[in-house]
Amino acid sequence: MAQDDPAALFARCFYGGAPPEDVAGRDAEALRAAALHMFAFVRERAAGCDKLRIFDPDPRADGWSSPHTAIDLATEDRPFIVDSVTAELNRREIPIHLVVHPVFPMERDDSGVLKGLGAPGAGSASGVAESVVRIEVGRRAARAAGTTLEARLKRILADGRRAVED
Repeated sequence: MAQDDPAALFARCFYGGAPPEDVAGRDAEALRAAALHMFAFVRERAAGCDKLRIFDPDPRADGWSSPHTAIDLATEDRPFIVDSVTAELNRREIPIHLVVHPVFPMERDDSGVLKGLGAPGAGSASGVAESVVRIEVGRRAARAAGTTLEARLKRILADGRRAVED
């Protein structure tokens, strides 16, 4: 695992695979704050569990803001995570403004607390590849979808996990 400060490494790498045009025009400090907010989210996650949240970023509560609703997901890397989630958003006609999906090698203790983090693509003999996904969507459409969106995304993720485990 990397010797670097995990939060700093995460913040530097989080948007690394995003198309430049998707983050162009965004303030560098705002991107960093959003990445660190995601890092706080992924610091604890039980093995075999998908972690999902849908929220409207608020600068006072979250340290960053966006005109969009954020969908954050952390899980073990597996096929079709982003495809399945974006397909559901498209089915519901919820506009997608940004998709960020780095895969970090992570080491966790038995309680799921992050103990080590490597750079995406670095691999690790002792870490597990974990997908970290942020999708920013139209706020009005996400609000209209309400709690049914979160329940449906959880079901889609659980179905994908079962399919890979079979």
